Amino acid sequence: MREGGAGALQRFAEDFMPLILLFAVSLTGLMLTASYTWMKGYGFTFISILHAITVIGTCVWLPFGKFFHIFQRPAQLGVGLYKDIRRASFVMAQGLMWRRARGGAPLVAGAGLQPRPTYVNGGRGEGPLDTEDAENFHP
Repeated sequence: MREGGAGALQRFAEDFMPLILLFAVSLTGLMLTASYTWMKGYGFTFISILHAITVIGTCVWLPFGKFFHIFQRPAQLGVGLYKDIRRASFVMAQGLMWRRARGGAPLVAGAGLQPRPTYVNGGRGEGPLDTEDAENFHP
C-alpha cells in the first residue's frame, strides 16, 4: 500500500470488503463456540443472530465480488465439456442418418450404433469432426 500506483487500484468494496466479511463470519463463529463451551451459553442468542447476519451478508455479497470466481470457473468448465460432448453426439447421429440415406444398413434401435468416443474434440484436425470443422472450431 506504500506504492502510489498500487494504492490507486485498490478499492474498498472490491478488495477489502470480502476480507472483512470473511473475518466477521469467522470471528462470530468462534464467539459462538466460546459462548457455548466456556461461558455456559451466555449471549448465545445474540451471537447466533449476529453470526447469521454476517453469513447472509457474505452470501448476498458473493455474486458481486471477487469470490464469485469460486463458482464461476467450475461452471464455465462444465459448460464447455457439455458442449463438446453434445457436439460429438450430434455429429455421430448425423453420420448414422447420412449412412441410412445413402443406402447403408437401416437404423434399428440399438443396432449399428457406433461406440461413443472416449475423447473430446481437443482441437483442429482431431476428434470426430476432423479437418472439415477447422474453420468453425472456437476453443
